[in-house]
Amino acid sequence: DAIGAWEAAVAAYKRAIELAKEDAGYSVHLAQRYFDNERYYQATGLWQSVARLQPMDVQARLNMARGYVKVGDPPQAVRAYERALQIEPGNPAALQGLQTVRGRLLRDRS
Repeated sequence: DAIGAWEAAVAAYKRAIELAKEDAGYSVHLAQRYFDNERYYQATGLWQSVARLQPMDVQARLNMARGYVKVGDPPQAVRAYERALQIEPGNPAALQGLQTVRGRLLRDRS
């Protein structure tokens, strides 16, 4: 069944992550699967791990920011977008995401 297949896939990814601690690839794939299945806390935690392993990975920062938005933590999303822009100034996705999150923060305060 689908639930059993999902659980088996997650277990396999977790085992691969454990065996290849310095290889972010498995974490990237599992984080995306979590995100696609609306498991945003798990996805965001894995994106944090990816960012630690690959500190110059802009995509990891962008994905982490998206995760923070989904779990309702806009200040952390802003920090992740800002870090992406430090790594790659002018990144269109980071600029757009930062503008969107800051706009939400301003609306929420008023």
